[in-house]
Amino acid sequence: MKHLEHPFPFIWAVGIENTFIPHAREGMRPLDEFNLTQHYEFWREDLERVASLGVSHLRWGPPWYQVQPGPNSFDWRWTDQVLEYMHLKKLTPILDLIHYGTPLWLEQGFDDPDYPAYVADYAAAFAERYRDLVRYYTPLNEPMITAEYCGKLGQWPPYLVEENRQAHLILQLVRGQQLTMQRLRAIVPSCVLVAVEALSWFYSAQRSLQANLDNWLDLRFLSFDLVTGQLTPDQSGYQYLLTHGSNPAEIERVLAQAQPFDWFGVNFYPWSGGKVRQDAAGNYHIKRNSLIGQHLECVLQLAYQKTRLPLMVTETSAKRDQTGRARWMAETLAAVHDCRSAGMPVIGYTWFPVFSMIDWLYRLDRRPLAKHLLHLGLWDCRFDAANILQRHEPPLVAEYRRYLSHNLS
Repeated sequence: MKHLEHPFPFIWAVGIENTFIPHAREGMRPLDEFNLTQHYEFWREDLERVASLGVSHLRWGPPWYQVQPGPNSFDWRWTDQVLEYMHLKKLTPILDLIHYGTPLWLEQGFDDPDYPAYVADYAAAFAERYRDLVRYYTPLNEPMITAEYCGKLGQWPPYLVEENRQAHLILQLVRGQQLTMQRLRAIVPSCVLVAVEALSWFYSAQRSLQANLDNWLDLRFLSFDLVTGQLTPDQSGYQYLLTHGSNPAEIERVLAQAQPFDWFGVNFYPWSGGKVRQDAAGNYHIKRNSLIGQHLECVLQLAYQKTRLPLMVTETSAKRDQTGRARWMAETLAAVHDCRSAGMPVIGYTWFPVFSMIDWLYRLDRRPLAKHLLHLGLWDCRFDAANILQRHEPPLVAEYRRYLSHNLS
């Protein structure tokens, strides 16, 4: 792989998993990744590890439910310390304002009629306080995944389980993003707003399926198309909303409040799609984990075709051993290199998460926490005898440093 020579400067980054679902329910435990991975206690050491890599940027975000414990109260103490230390370590945050969860006092979660106003007020308070420390914002991480888990799968508040409710939540989440973006730009005119979505890649040996696969891929951009006012009646996303209870006037009101993004962030993993076949009964079967890292090139090409924005790989990693993760890293970086060589503005790459996280399945069962460690990161974590989640540095850390030092993409 050649040295990176391109008119678009390149950003090397990592991220710290920051899913926050603080709500307990029968059969469901709270899921606060910072608590479960002990980042609240060891944030300083974690930031020092990140800085040791030589990366310039860190995808990170504090828990809304703790920063705003009541509708009219804020507790900035912990976030103050962390963001100031990031600045000291010369780490630029790409800040997730919302990474799935809402505060406990917002009883209906994203379905609350006042959610868009509340989240915009939170964003404004955040931007006012940290205008000198934070310039890059993601208003809402993975809005389509958020709508799925909250509106269709019923695993996160408000625990809805109907396709119509998912469609309703998509529009609600879009309203929140648009108001948030308006407020951020009013307070920090130079802010860079990054859309981040989990994208997929589906392929099939059955040519008759291609139109359906194209629609599946197009639906992943539904939130982006709504926020930016680009959704048109001939698109599959528009038809999806109509089919599931939205009316044209409601959709058009959302489109009229369009806000542009500055970058588009692509989240892509080995399980982000796969090979599809349709059986004689018309049922679809997806062979998960059949993707290879080079499929990222297809996804980036699609994202650029759809958005025409600078692209950043905002999340990628693999649930494999160190050798398997190193292979995925090499393959995805090769895909980034090839896209840039073809003139596409792919401006950054993020290994996410930087250390082991807790599997979301922890929320749904009663097995011990240690059974839910998910090793996707550069650092692997294990609990010691004192129940401290120790970060261990395997060879993959040096491998990532090597790529950075040679400026390879």
